[in-house]
Amino acid sequence: MCEINTEEVIIGERTPHELHDELLRVNETMKQMLSRTSIASFLDIDTCIGQAVPALYRDGVPLTDLSGTDTIPEFEAAGHPLFRDQDRFLPEHHVVGDILNLIPSLASVAGTWPAVNMNMFLHLFNPVGAEQVCTNILNLLHSKAGSLLTGTQTGIMRPGKLVLEPPVCEPEEFKTIYWNSAEKLIEMWQRVAKKLSINIKTTAEYDEDEDPESSDSSS
Repeated sequence: MCEINTEEVIIGERTPHELHDELLRVNETMKQMLSRTSIASFLDIDTCIGQAVPALYRDGVPLTDLSGTDTIPEFEAAGHPLFRDQDRFLPEHHVVGDILNLIPSLASVAGTWPAVNMNMFLHLFNPVGAEQVCTNILNLLHSKAGSLLTGTQTGIMRPGKLVLEPPVCEPEEFKTIYWNSAEKLIEMWQRVAKKLSINIKTTAEYDEDEDPESSDSSS
């Protein structure tokens, strides 16, 4: 059975300070989970400049167990001046790939990861795209019992979509984000797992520090 401690759902949008605090707490959760298991390798999806990976390394997770993946290859080098880790985190720790389409760089490592983490990006995909992303992520996980997926996503009590307009995005550009509730996230993961004939245990909960009643539920 694959255990998915998927998604703590963050209601609404976050300020940079709030997001920083949230990521620190997520890293602590990941560290605790990794310490309780025999998991030998960890993949951080949409890793950006790799902030989660160095944090886990500083907290004692072996360097050889840590990797990140993102669509933008330049992120790998961009993080080095910030974390001063170019002598430790070599390019092989950064897998360039698109999680929406398992191109060869990711397809070649499918089914090999006992632990995968994903933070704050499912809202970028429409429902069809989100299911494809979840399908690809489950395909990345090792098939043995005890494989683990963790993450935190922005969400809302009443699922819906929000159209972003300038100045949030570029002039004359409009983007749509899609917010799930905790219940919808569980339903989606269970639906995807059933299609793949994978038995999973899925949990999702709201950030206990958030007040759901204070959020804009009309989006």
